[in-house]
Amino acid sequence: MKKNHFFSLSLFAGILLVAFLANPVYAQTPQKTATTSIPKDVYAVFKNSCMVCHGTGGGQLTLSVLNFSKWDQYKTAQKAKKAAAICVMITKGVMPPQSFQKANPMTVLTTAQKELICNWSRTVISAKK
Repeated sequence: MKKNHFFSLSLFAGILLVAFLANPVYAQTPQKTATTSIPKDVYAVFKNSCMVCHGTGGGQLTLSVLNFSKWDQYKTAQKAKKAAAICVMITKGVMPPQSFQKANPMTVLTTAQKELICNWSRTVISAKK
């Protein structure tokens, strides 16, 4: 009986561990701070709400659109275009995707965070000119 009980507890603990690691927020690869040109406050928002998909360990398709791990490698014009798109996507509520937000409520952007990112976006766009 004790062996059965121990096996059940071990199995349960293993399932919990797998479920925990399968959650993209907790299973993410630690991010390199390769984005030295992004201010720390903006970077913190991106790290919390965007980099699970758009950073190291994100999906290939997602990273082909925007990869914060390579932000400083983008040319000025690319940064401006991507920064403008980021502002549009978060303002429209397209990013982070609704399904991701439901599964990870701590990633939902506040109005202040959206304003912070869009203000930063305008500085990136103006640097292109």
